[in-house]
Amino acid sequence: MIGGIGVKRKCLLVWLMVLLLGLSSAALAEYAQTLDLPDSLTYIEAQAFAGSKAVTRIVMPEHVTGIGSQAFSGCSSLNSIELPDTMESIGSFAFSACYNLKSVRLPDSLTEISEGMFLACINLEEVNIPRSAKSIGEMAFKGCSLTDVVLPQGLKRIEREAFDGCINLGRINIPDSVQTIGDQVFMRCESLTEVVIPEGVTTIGKNAFYGCSGLERIYLPQSVTEIGDGGVDTGHDETVVMVAEGSYAHTWCEQNGVVYDYYMRATPTPTPSSTPSPDSGAVTYRALLIGNTYPDTQMELLGPDNDIAGMKAMLARQSGTPFSVTSRLNVTANEVMHAITSAFSGADSNDVSMLYYSGHGANSTSVDGLGALCCIDDTFVTVNALRTWLDTVPGKKIVLLDSCYSGNYINKSRSGTGAFDAERFNDSVIAAFSAKTRANLESSGYYVITACSKDQNSYSLGSASTNFWYGLFTYGVTKGSGFDMLRQTECSWYADSNGDEAITLEEAYGYVVSTVRGLGYEQAAQYYGETDAVLWKK
Repeated sequence: MIGGIGVKRKCLLVWLMVLLLGLSSAALAEYAQTLDLPDSLTYIEAQAFAGSKAVTRIVMPEHVTGIGSQAFSGCSSLNSIELPDTMESIGSFAFSACYNLKSVRLPDSLTEISEGMFLACINLEEVNIPRSAKSIGEMAFKGCSLTDVVLPQGLKRIEREAFDGCINLGRINIPDSVQTIGDQVFMRCESLTEVVIPEGVTTIGKNAFYGCSGLERIYLPQSVTEIGDGGVDTGHDETVVMVAEGSYAHTWCEQNGVVYDYYMRATPTPTPSSTPSPDSGAVTYRALLIGNTYPDTQMELLGPDNDIAGMKAMLARQSGTPFSVTSRLNVTANEVMHAITSAFSGADSNDVSMLYYSGHGANSTSVDGLGALCCIDDTFVTVNALRTWLDTVPGKKIVLLDSCYSGNYINKSRSGTGAFDAERFNDSVIAAFSAKTRANLESSGYYVITACSKDQNSYSLGSASTNFWYGLFTYGVTKGSGFDMLRQTECSWYADSNGDEAITLEEAYGYVVSTVRGLGYEQAAQYYGETDAVLWKK
């Protein structure tokens, strides 16, 4: 009886401390295997359960907004965590040395992966990096067993040793929003075979890839202006560093005796003849990439942000048509109009202007609303309005619409869902852009590809485990033109069927159709314009 009373009193003390003080004593944790914490709890103090050998599962209440540093550090039996979407912060080393932890879903409300959060979680194989994350702290995943990590658009910094010793990491995508890769970030990631560092990264830290013994190729962008000692020294004699000719990375490789090759060569300046022909005017290439994910609404989509990044990476590889790219994510209809005005400002009759859109499209019963682009805050851009705005832009105009992104339904709205009529959608878009104007009776100047054809649905692909989604249409466009979105790597120009290093409207269309069918989907793009018109080229 005495023993029984003692246990009862200790349990009472646990709940009193939870209710009055929060969780602060590791000793109190020894009495629970599954921590089903009370709904009144809002914060877990530092080291609250540190070193507990009994805790195997944690169920966190919805109102918990923060976890202190080292709160669950050393919980060697912990194998399951349920974190609420209300979580705003997780302190440094919060789950370090949780040796049995294999999978974690982090809430989208987190903006920072803190220092050492999962340090030495040697069996951690799967984790999502929230779309809201802006930085990954020092040693955040050092020594984990991660195999595939998807980093979100918007991430700015990857701090030192963040993925050091992740020997099973076979794939890592680095978004073009990242500016800094810290010291030893990917050191000893032995399973990496290829890494593409995107434009936007300016700094690669010391020994960032040291000991990556399986790395065969690493692409360095033109934006890099600083590479620390041993930054791309993998310890693997077969590693080739891919650089743009004349870039800082190119010079650095030559100065440091690093084996390199070119993924982009400088365009030679032609030697003028003694009687030069009249200058017909230089061509300027501009691209506006728009994507809507509709965050925190019933219309929310996963993927348009990745679609924008994929298109941007693909266009960066077209040195023969050097597009200056403007990206806009989650915009209203009015902001679309202003973006068109701003991005294509200064265009003349010699220039090429491209508009790309990924997001919902409307399957309205009204003629004017059919095919409209669904924007943020319940605003819409009708295809006729879009045509009117683009008519003010001189020169050649390329329009790519991945607007059927929601799969079998194109109008997932607060008022319900409407079945997607692909034939009517495409007809409305093509009709609008093929119509002749009084100011330009000979040619409309438009080249249009939409995502699917009549009697078909359009699809997006992705994985809940990796949280990486992308439009199937956009995947075909980018892969056919030199960039594999899924693997985040440069690839062959598969759509270039005649080998002339230029992708025409017909070639882009044809490759998208064959790629989609090859993956087992019945989804055929539709196009308007001269089939031999060049969209972009190497």
